[in-house]
Amino acid sequence: MAISDIKEIRLLPSLAIARFGSSAEPMDNYDVVLPPHDPANGQDGTGFRSLVPAPTLIVVDGGISQESTPDRVAFRDAEGRVKPVAPFLEVWARFEDDGNLEPLTRQHLTDLKLKPRDISWRVEVVNQKAFRRTGDANDRVTATVDDIRDHTQRPLKGTAGNFKAGKSIPFGDVQYIKPTPKFPEIRLRFTPAAGRVFGPRAGDPNLVDDVYDSATGNWDNYRDDLPNVPLGTNPGGIYASGQDGVSLGYFDDACDGLIEVKLQVNGVERAAHAHVASGPPDFAPDSYHVRTVSDEFEQILHGHEVPGDVPRTEMIDIIRRALETVRLMNTEAMNGSPPFLGTTSNMSGHDARPNSPGRALEPIFLPAIVEETQVRSFHAEALAALLDGAQPWFANILRRPENAGDLTNAGRRRMPAMMRGGDAEHLTLTRRQIAKIEAAAAGRISDGLIVASAMPAIAADTAEDDMRALIAHFRNRAPLHRAIDVDGSGTLGDLFADDTRLMDYLRTAVAKGSEAGPVEGQPLVTPGDPDASAFVRLLRRADHPMSAPYSRVVPNTGGRTGLEIVERWIRSLPMA
Repeated sequence: MAISDIKEIRLLPSLAIARFGSSAEPMDNYDVVLPPHDPANGQDGTGFRSLVPAPTLIVVDGGISQESTPDRVAFRDAEGRVKPVAPFLEVWARFEDDGNLEPLTRQHLTDLKLKPRDISWRVEVVNQKAFRRTGDANDRVTATVDDIRDHTQRPLKGTAGNFKAGKSIPFGDVQYIKPTPKFPEIRLRFTPAAGRVFGPRAGDPNLVDDVYDSATGNWDNYRDDLPNVPLGTNPGGIYASGQDGVSLGYFDDACDGLIEVKLQVNGVERAAHAHVASGPPDFAPDSYHVRTVSDEFEQILHGHEVPGDVPRTEMIDIIRRALETVRLMNTEAMNGSPPFLGTTSNMSGHDARPNSPGRALEPIFLPAIVEETQVRSFHAEALAALLDGAQPWFANILRRPENAGDLTNAGRRRMPAMMRGGDAEHLTLTRRQIAKIEAAAAGRISDGLIVASAMPAIAADTAEDDMRALIAHFRNRAPLHRAIDVDGSGTLGDLFADDTRLMDYLRTAVAKGSEAGPVEGQPLVTPGDPDASAFVRLLRRADHPMSAPYSRVVPNTGGRTGLEIVERWIRSLPMA
């Protein structure tokens, strides 16, 4: 049916992310597919995501010639150059006041007695890294292309008042894609720059071109602590500098800005805009960080509270991303474990900075805890438990935003650990992410029944049976105990696989480890007397990591909490 009007237009996506690449071939599309979860066939769902080729639009002579799916996902061309991620932005329209958004096509324009040239595009992108620091408007690098109506590639040449005469930084190009009968949609494509560096000095081997004029600008003489400069960024110093902290005057070819589209329909101007940004390639495209920009947007849109149930898929997604994050980390280096203490940029060194008096330069965790394979195993086991239907147990060890600057031993060891947030303090999840985990820990998961353990139900007829149920319930936390040596025969974490050995250990060992505090060296269990047992005293201590988990009811134990189970078991033990 022919249309007679356009009520509204939108540019989608409203935020497009481009990524550098020096290849002339844009990156093909691909889908990111989760690993299979099929325990019966040995697939626990904790592996890496797969990258699967997806249909890709091929642009030739200003228009789309075909849609093709490549045989494989390749991030480099035959010469080894990185392929840029070059997003399309599409015009969508609403043709009735209460109608749905639909892609605007050449046929719609024809119905309205319009041509593709009646659509006008404007693109303005900037690089403000130098200007943000110096406050000199002449350090603001801007590229503008206005009134684009044809289908040629338009270069984005970034210029600034403090650039040398005739010099510019290429920010990439844009192209209004010619609509064709087979691909009639109205689109514009943004292709980013190659990812190169520019600066003030000819002959500098790091530079593609010397564009900056040191005689008129001060960017190559800037330092964060200079007087009369704009409010500093946090963290500071995020620009190329020498040993003295003075800027080298470098610029990259990253940019961000606005793409606007306009057209006149029945004498009324319809307009829309979208944001676009470019940056480095994603060198781990099969992994997502535990806290992303999308988490920020979700909290802005939906608030920091979660009043209803949490879909299990959302809970799983957070923990999967936590696993993927630690896979990308050298956890021993970030912890400051020997030999990395004081030798690399990590949270240990950051905590001992001058503005945190009294914080000694020392690792965050005992080095044995952060051995890389153990950290990965710990996160993988937590994810596998959630996939199998378990209730999350780690809400009590999360770091809350208001405690990001807590540099006590306990504060530094909360999760997520060993990473810095945008406020220069220890990283936290968003409040909404934390609320999801807390809701799930309280049993508010929308997929129904919470299965506490894959272990079969255990009778609760005796105190010892309750203890075995407790051990089964907490078995997925075994990796947290791998830093505690058991008389040279392994770690406390290893004992979780054998109920009898673990209970024998509790009966004969003394309290030790970083959380033992004032009961260090005292017997964990005094038979018949829970009040005298160091184990119980630790569980009763509100600031101890095990206090909250042991305050909850353990399945298959007749409604008893973990603490009640331990106390009952100790009372049942014969006194010497």
